[in-house]
Amino acid sequence: MAAFVPEGVVPRPDIPYAALNRVVSPGYFESMRIPVLRGRLFDERDGPDAPLVTIVNDAMARKFWPNEDALGKRIGVVSRGPWARLDSNCRRGKQRKQMGLDVLPKEEMYFPYLQANGNYMMARALVIRTTTDPMSLLSAGAPCCLVHRS
Repeated sequence: MAAFVPEGVVPRPDIPYAALNRVVSPGYFESMRIPVLRGRLFDERDGPDAPLVTIVNDAMARKFWPNEDALGKRIGVVSRGPWARLDSNCRRGKQRKQMGLDVLPKEEMYFPYLQANGNYMMARALVIRTTTDPMSLLSAGAPCCLVHRS
């Protein structure tokens, strides 16, 4: 979880301003088949010298901007640095629940891998989508990863 502050919002003491944070590379949302509801996906424009951007999931957008469009809003992530602009929001369907099938989606924010260099957010997982046998991609000494056969 990462603490954040929405720009221009007076924090309410009854709401914890925190969300799961993920560092992802271009192609992550397509590989995981996570639809983007509004905005754009990360791409080569989101490098280390570009303005910071983030994508939030639908649960986060509804919780922290309940009666307005989250697209274009900015958040300051504690220990991350300058404001990051929300370029997209996405939806995780029932089949994309990461914490378990019986657990409602948590608030999540995604940051481009190329903008994560030098801060505490580092990529910790590898996602591969393949049309071949997923186990054929693993070598005997490779760390465990989840691969999905399309």
